[in-house]
Amino acid sequence: MEVERGVEKILAETSRDIKNNLIDPQQMRNVGMVLLSMGLLTEEGYFYVLSNALYTLADAMSSFLKVSSMPLSLEYRGRTEKVLEDVKNEVSQALQSMSEAIREHDSCKAMSSAAVLLKLSYMINNLAENLKNIVIVGPEE
Repeated sequence: MEVERGVEKILAETSRDIKNNLIDPQQMRNVGMVLLSMGLLTEEGYFYVLSNALYTLADAMSSFLKVSSMPLSLEYRGRTEKVLEDVKNEVSQALQSMSEAIREHDSCKAMSSAAVLLKLSYMINNLAENLKNIVIVGPEE
Protein backbone atom coordinates (compact mmCIF):
# COMPACT_ATOMS: atom_id res chain seq x y z
CA MET A 1 0.00 0.00 0.00
CA GLU A 2 1.39 3.39 -1.04
CA VAL A 3 0.32 5.10 2.19
CA GLU A 4 2.23 2.57 4.31
CA ARG A 5 5.42 3.30 2.38
CA GLY A 6 4.90 6.98 3.14
CA VAL A 7 4.50 6.22 6.84
CA GLU A 8 7.65 4.06 6.79
CA LYS A 9 9.53 6.95 5.20
CA ILE A 10 8.22 9.47 7.75
CA LEU A 11 9.25 7.21 10.64
CA ALA A 12 12.69 6.62 9.12
CA GLU A 13 13.20 10.38 8.59
CA THR A 14 12.10 11.15 12.15
CA SER A 15 14.46 8.47 13.45
CA ARG A 16 17.31 10.00 11.47
CA ASP A 17 16.46 13.53 12.67
CA ILE A 18 16.50 12.42 16.31
CA LYS A 19 19.79 10.62 15.83
CA ASN A 20 21.19 13.87 14.34
CA ASN A 21 20.24 15.86 17.48
CA LEU A 22 16.95 17.29 16.23
CA ILE A 23 14.51 16.52 19.01
CA ASP A 24 11.25 18.23 18.17
CA PRO A 25 8.19 17.29 20.23
CA GLN A 26 5.95 18.87 17.58
CA GLN A 27 7.44 16.59 14.94
CA MET A 28 6.64 13.61 17.20
CA ARG A 29 3.05 14.84 17.56
CA ASN A 30 2.81 15.17 13.78
CA VAL A 31 4.03 11.60 13.35
CA GLY A 32 1.47 10.53 15.96
CA MET A 33 -1.23 12.22 13.89
CA VAL A 34 -0.02 10.39 10.76
CA LEU A 35 -0.20 7.08 12.64
CA LEU A 36 -3.68 7.93 13.92
CA SER A 37 -4.74 8.66 10.34
CA MET A 38 -3.30 5.29 9.29
CA GLY A 39 -5.45 3.63 11.92
CA LEU A 40 -8.52 5.36 10.56
CA LEU A 41 -7.66 4.52 6.95
CA THR A 42 -6.66 0.90 7.43
CA GLU A 43 -8.80 0.04 10.45
CA GLU A 44 -5.71 -1.69 11.89
CA GLY A 45 -5.98 -1.23 15.65
CA TYR A 46 -2.28 -1.26 16.37
CA PHE A 47 -1.82 2.10 14.62
CA TYR A 48 -3.83 3.69 17.45
CA VAL A 49 -1.37 2.28 19.97
CA LEU A 50 1.58 3.55 17.94
CA SER A 51 -0.03 6.96 17.70
CA ASN A 52 -0.65 7.10 21.45
CA ALA A 53 2.99 6.17 22.13
CA LEU A 54 4.21 9.07 19.94
CA TYR A 55 1.84 11.57 21.57
CA THR A 56 2.93 10.42 25.03
CA LEU A 57 6.59 10.64 24.10
CA ALA A 58 6.11 14.13 22.63
CA ASP A 59 4.49 15.35 25.86
CA ALA A 60 7.25 13.83 27.98
CA MET A 61 10.02 15.24 25.79
CA SER A 62 8.45 18.69 25.79
CA SER A 63 8.35 18.75 29.59
CA PHE A 64 11.87 17.34 29.89
CA LEU A 65 13.36 19.81 27.41
CA LYS A 66 11.80 22.75 29.27
CA VAL A 67 13.19 21.63 32.62
CA SER A 68 16.60 20.61 31.28
CA SER A 69 17.06 24.05 29.69
CA MET A 70 16.81 25.69 33.12
CA PRO A 71 19.94 26.42 35.17
CA LEU A 72 21.34 23.19 36.62
CA SER A 73 24.54 22.47 38.47
CA LEU A 74 27.38 21.10 36.35
CA GLU A 75 26.89 17.65 37.87
CA TYR A 76 23.21 17.51 36.93
CA ARG A 77 23.81 19.19 33.56
CA GLY A 78 26.27 16.39 32.66
CA ARG A 79 23.89 13.67 33.80
CA THR A 80 20.99 15.26 31.95
CA GLU A 81 22.98 15.47 28.72
CA LYS A 82 24.01 11.82 29.09
CA VAL A 83 20.40 10.74 29.64
CA LEU A 84 19.25 12.83 26.68
CA GLU A 85 21.87 11.19 24.45
CA ASP A 86 20.76 7.71 25.57
CA VAL A 87 17.10 8.60 25.03
CA LYS A 88 17.82 9.91 21.54
CA ASN A 89 19.51 6.64 20.60
CA GLU A 90 16.72 4.49 22.02
CA VAL A 91 13.95 6.57 20.44
CA SER A 92 15.75 6.49 17.10
CA GLN A 93 16.10 2.71 17.27
CA ALA A 94 12.47 2.25 18.31
CA LEU A 95 11.21 4.41 15.44
CA GLN A 96 13.41 2.53 12.98
CA SER A 97 12.06 -0.76 14.31
CA MET A 98 8.51 0.58 14.06
CA SER A 99 9.12 1.53 10.43
CA GLU A 100 10.42 -1.96 9.66
CA ALA A 101 7.46 -3.54 11.43
CA ILE A 102 4.99 -1.54 9.35
CA ARG A 103 6.81 -2.55 6.18
CA GLU A 104 6.64 -6.22 7.28
CA HIS A 105 3.01 -5.90 8.48
CA ASP A 106 4.20 -7.15 11.88
CA SER A 107 1.86 -5.60 14.44
CA CYS A 108 3.58 -7.39 17.37
CA LYS A 109 6.96 -5.90 16.51
CA ALA A 110 5.38 -2.47 16.00
CA MET A 111 3.67 -2.62 19.38
CA SER A 112 6.93 -3.72 21.02
CA SER A 113 8.49 -0.56 19.61
CA ALA A 114 5.59 1.43 21.01
CA ALA A 115 6.18 -0.20 24.39
CA VAL A 116 9.81 0.96 24.28
CA LEU A 117 8.63 4.52 23.58
CA LEU A 118 6.11 4.37 26.43
CA LYS A 119 8.79 3.11 28.86
CA LEU A 120 11.08 5.95 27.78
CA SER A 121 8.23 8.42 28.24
CA TYR A 122 7.68 7.19 31.78
CA MET A 123 11.40 7.47 32.57
CA ILE A 124 11.64 10.95 31.02
CA ASN A 125 8.59 12.15 32.96
CA ASN A 126 10.12 10.93 36.22
CA LEU A 127 13.42 12.58 35.42
CA ALA A 128 11.72 15.86 34.52
CA GLU A 129 9.85 15.82 37.84
CA ASN A 130 13.10 15.18 39.72
CA LEU A 131 14.87 17.96 37.85
CA LYS A 132 12.11 20.39 38.78
CA ASN A 133 13.09 19.82 42.41
CA ILE A 134 16.78 20.65 41.89
CA VAL A 135 16.70 23.54 39.43
CA ILE A 136 19.00 26.30 40.60
CA VAL A 137 16.99 29.27 41.65
CA GLY A 138 18.71 32.63 41.33
CA PRO A 139 18.78 35.16 44.19
CA GLU A 140 15.62 37.11 44.64
CA GLU A 141 15.86 40.79 43.86
